Amino acid sequence: MAKRKIFSRGNTLAFLVTALFLAGSLSGCSWLDTYILGSEDEKVELWQSRLEFVRLEARDGGSPNDHPIRLSREKIRGAMRLIFVQENRQDDLVPLFADYDLKILSRYVSKGFAKASPDQDVTFAIESWHEGFMGLKTEKVITGRLFYVNNQLNLIFGSLMKPAPMFGGQDEQSLAKNPDPRLNPYVPGLRIIKIKQKARISTPRDSGVFRAAANRPDWLVFFPKALAARGRVAAPVKPAAAPRQSRPPVATQATGDYRQLREEVDRLKQELRQPRPGIPGQQQAPPNSATIEKRLAVLEKLHKRGLITNEELVVKREQILRGF
Repeated sequence: MAKRKIFSRGNTLAFLVTALFLAGSLSGCSWLDTYILGSEDEKVELWQSRLEFVRLEARDGGSPNDHPIRLSREKIRGAMRLIFVQENRQDDLVPLFADYDLKILSRYVSKGFAKASPDQDVTFAIESWHEGFMGLKTEKVITGRLFYVNNQLNLIFGSLMKPAPMFGGQDEQSLAKNPDPRLNPYVPGLRIIKIKQKARISTPRDSGVFRAAANRPDWLVFFPKALAARGRVAAPVKPAAAPRQSRPPVATQATGDYRQLREEVDRLKQELRQPRPGIPGQQQAPPNSATIEKRLAVLEKLHKRGLITNEELVVKREQILRGF
């Protein structure tokens, strides 16, 4: 029942946003443009090349971010290497970002996080070359919104492999100022609504990357395990096609309801912290072997799912063995 209410509220919110957009388009209202594209006065350019950019802009709702934060280029580059894309179902999974894209993003996103306030996000638009039909390379637009909160990096995609405009001049500039994300490929992702994508993103299993919610394939959450320096990553195995009669799986790579995972993590961590019962005034006896084994198993489960780092695993394991 609760899920149904949440889903209903989400649909209502999406409907209202769409209705307001149409109303704003018809009336020429500028406040809606500001909401989706952000105020020009609030944007801080970190890097720009024609219509490509990395910038700071006002947070589009949600709770305040944990900014400023120092996140190294190597960690940002390592996290982005975990993202793969499949433009069509018959295509192979390929890295979303080229090496040049990673160089630009890691440098200026790291710089942006160090300068950002809790009310600012880092947004970007990249034109990336990808191999297309008959092996011909075409330019695709990738946009996103990045912010760091609750010890996790969040990435919301706006455009995902949308064709880059073939024209230039004023027509191109006008397109980039259009608030309609269906027409403007340079709009970054938004917390309040998801932008429908044709392409699909995927990440390796147990890499520490999850979806923010089952209905937000455009919103990825990177746990500490994912935020690590790494070289090139092997593409995830493409899931086999299911028979027509069977129901498609609810989750594949890069999935997992983040809220459910968050509840599970909190429950498991709370279990690790539970005090042992004892008699007041008497020294508590050390935990028995069964309790220690159970807590170690919980710890291994957290680590396997990418929810704690190797360093945290070592520290917590030592605490458990010492009887903390």
